[in-house]
Amino acid sequence: MAKAKTIQTLTPNRLRFASRWLAKRDCALKRVLDEYGYPQLWDRPPGFSMTVDLVCCAMTKHTGIGDWTADLYLSECLLRCDILPKGDIGVQEAFRVLKGLDARPAHEKLEAMTKHWCPWRSVGTRMLWLFYLNRRKANC
Repeated sequence: MAKAKTIQTLTPNRLRFASRWLAKRDCALKRVLDEYGYPQLWDRPPGFSMTVDLVCCAMTKHTGIGDWTADLYLSECLLRCDILPKGDIGVQEAFRVLKGLDARPAHEKLEAMTKHWCPWRSVGTRMLWLFYLNRRKANC
């Protein structure tokens, strides 16, 4: 979540852009849920019974919603415990640094290298994000 000081430093134009970007994503997500007969999920607590594949398929068929967005929705909104977000540069970079790799691993390689984290890859992802953010903060 963004800190209050960070938000206060945004220029009005950047704040408007961020607001429009988030609003578009929220509207697209609500459309997907409505279309698939799950309008109640917008306000429903996490843990509904759709499979990961069905959620991803339903979401990614809409413009502006890709694998990363669907994966984040699954892990952060629906609290699915075994999600490794596709294309997450922060996760890839943190993993690269921690493992001493020369380059960021592609998603398929990252999945193979974290297979032993199953069924808790969402937890591992959060730890990698924390490492990445703290490392960036220390380098500023």
